[in-house]
Amino acid sequence: MSDADRPRVVLLATDCWNQTNGITTLYRAVVRCIDERFRGCCRLLIVYPADHPCEQSIGDGHHAIGMSPSFRFHVPQYPELVTGYVRHGDFSSLESRCGPIDLVHVATQGFLGLSATRYAARYRKPCVGFYHTNWPAYVSEYLPSLIPSRLKVAAARSWDRLVYGRCRTLVAHTDRSEQCLGSTLKRKVLYASAFVDVRRFATAASDDRYSGPVVFGFVGRIAREKHLSRILNHASAIKRLGCRLTIVGDGPERRRFAGASADFVGYRHGDDLVAMYRTMDFLLIPTRSDTLGLVLLEAAACGTPAVALRGTVAADLISRYGSGVVVDDFDDGLFQHLHDVARSDQFKHMRARAQAMAADHDISLGTKTLVDTWLDACRVAHDCHERHGGAALRVV
Repeated sequence: MSDADRPRVVLLATDCWNQTNGITTLYRAVVRCIDERFRGCCRLLIVYPADHPCEQSIGDGHHAIGMSPSFRFHVPQYPELVTGYVRHGDFSSLESRCGPIDLVHVATQGFLGLSATRYAARYRKPCVGFYHTNWPAYVSEYLPSLIPSRLKVAAARSWDRLVYGRCRTLVAHTDRSEQCLGSTLKRKVLYASAFVDVRRFATAASDDRYSGPVVFGFVGRIAREKHLSRILNHASAIKRLGCRLTIVGDGPERRRFAGASADFVGYRHGDDLVAMYRTMDFLLIPTRSDTLGLVLLEAAACGTPAVALRGTVAADLISRYGSGVVVDDFDDGLFQHLHDVARSDQFKHMRARAQAMAADHDISLGTKTLVDTWLDACRVAHDCHERHGGAALRVV
């Protein structure tokens, strides 16, 4: 096979491959979609920090590779996560085992993302980034409150520029991400928000939800930035209405809510997660920091409308499709209103609009955008290399 015909090898750097979250769910779905619809275009080397080196084959020729950083530590707020800085030589050694790396994709802006973008710069490899995390909002949650907000935002934007500044393209879910970015990164942005595996979640519509109590649900990590208290503060009111509140997920804030009147069921995966979505009448999204919120689209594919705070990406999509309810805040009166909506004739139409929203955001569309972006970046880099007479790619 000639070099022009071989699959492009993409080194995809993520700090959270072993964590249950929307970013990892998205890229696992992208791997499946590449194998089904774009076979032979790309081969992914998904690298992530680990205490000990490890490797696993996934899909058709892709690999998930745990790399042991030269210095590493467990993230205080996420004790299950290891992070750290990986040396250029460790990335280069992958080429002797897996073939030449054509492109670097930076999925997260942790220390591994910084390592990967610097490796790409050193060896003049094209680099693409994806802005999954609203970094200013995330940093503001965890830095001490005594630090002025403007300094937190400035620090977050400086770090984003350090990680993503060398990327040719920065993929973002919607234009709301521009609020997080400095002027340099804004010029690189390409939008892509269609990343829900509709076939996995979509099921035939049914009326079985009307046979029991109205169920409100939350799906996600129980962490500070998710602001689950906005819901759980009203758990007693939900119970008085004869409704149920189900919390799907786990995390460092779980103990804080031990006494709440809610069903904490832990993480659910595969068909179990689909079943949980199907039991809910409304998915509740109390956070303002998500750049998309994949759970919104997963629930929608199951025919479950969502409730989101005004001024968020989730609220923008809900308003556009009429696929749920947009609120300024969560309060006791809201849950009475949602109970009434769930028992009204309009609820069937709301569910249908939710499924239409999910169909418009199928993983095949987002994966095509990623693959096209990767291949285009590789072509540009190849043409530049040819114009310079095949000069060595390494920067000394």
